[in-house]
Amino acid sequence: MEGSANMDRGVETSKGGCKRSCHGAPVTESGHMSTKHPVSESSDYSGVDINEPRREDVMRKEFKTIELAEEYYKSYAKGIGFSVRKDKLIRNSEGKVSRRRWCCCKEGLRKDKFKDLPDRIRQPKPITRENCLAHFWVGYEKKRDTYVIMNFEPHHNHELVTPLQLPYLRCNRVIRTCDLAQAVGMRRALSEHVIHMSIWSTNVAAI
Repeated sequence: MEGSANMDRGVETSKGGCKRSCHGAPVTESGHMSTKHPVSESSDYSGVDINEPRREDVMRKEFKTIELAEEYYKSYAKGIGFSVRKDKLIRNSEGKVSRRRWCCCKEGLRKDKFKDLPDRIRQPKPITRENCLAHFWVGYEKKRDTYVIMNFEPHHNHELVTPLQLPYLRCNRVIRTCDLAQAVGMRRALSEHVIHMSIWSTNVAAI
């Protein structure tokens, strides 16, 4: 009975007994969505302590490809509550990525020359940069044929987002290939349908 009641409220219970809403947010005993971070009770996320992230926990990581390193940092960022932005990229003479740096989306500051433009036509965009220094830097070691972490800064100088805001972060707004193909197919089919209806209505009017 309790399981059916939870389903009626859009709540599901994981194997660990943690209740979540259909949107993935934690749910309190009263059935309301919690505003606490989803990792506040279980601070271990991919082998890293989220509540008190230590540099030593991350510096031991190694990755066979640069894609795995990027996936790891994005997963870490999603668990923490911030968005990732690609930064510096260095290639060797063979064209292989030798160094790659990712940073927080709030790194840096807007240049002063873009703040007060005398001939501005459009309204300026909101300032989102707060000079955050959090970053993740990996380098390629040729002897071991693997990517190792060169530097990692876990601390942010701004508030992190809540669980309900996570899907709206830029790095989490990813369209799957199957969804994109379906949207393109629907648009093409709709265009052909409109053309056929236009031709049919013209022929009917002529009759």
